[in-house]
Amino acid sequence: MVDSGLLVFAFISGLLLGALPLWLLWTREKKRSRCDDLTGLANYRYFLVKLQGCKKQMNHPPHSIGLVLTDIDDFHQYNSLGYQYGDHVLQGFAKRLSDDTRGIAFCARYRLGDEFVMCFNADDQQKIRTVLQGMNNQNYGGEAVKFSYGLKIFSDASLNADQMLSEVQLLLMEGKKNKGTR
Repeated sequence: MVDSGLLVFAFISGLLLGALPLWLLWTREKKRSRCDDLTGLANYRYFLVKLQGCKKQMNHPPHSIGLVLTDIDDFHQYNSLGYQYGDHVLQGFAKRLSDDTRGIAFCARYRLGDEFVMCFNADDQQKIRTVLQGMNNQNYGGEAVKFSYGLKIFSDASLNADQMLSEVQLLLMEGKKNKGTR
């Protein structure tokens, strides 16, 4: 006679082993839905989710958050050497941005171009500026890459993500005119 406890164990084990591939697939797809395929950073859609979480923290206790939008200057010159070369520059830039801001900012690729966005605690503003200044005019694929950025601190949690990003984008455009930062 077979022990009923053993049958239950075998049945549950079978269910778990059958569910494991589905769980692994779900986990992989969840990560892919949040990540930019080229750079490995968070994608813009997931950035918006994280930004909403940051905005909620602005009220408990009251504190400010910062946003940065970066844009690689004259990126077309890298793609003109071949799209793979341009991709290599984006990957190198994204890796350095992520590595240098780990623990102080959440980084993502902004849309699908050569722009990147970050959200951080306003208390870390000087650290972020130092990182960005240190990254500018560095080698990310064979030659020095320059970029412009806009940075703004927000304390008004009533602004929506589009309003916040529009304000930072205006600062970025000013910086691009001056080939630098705002």
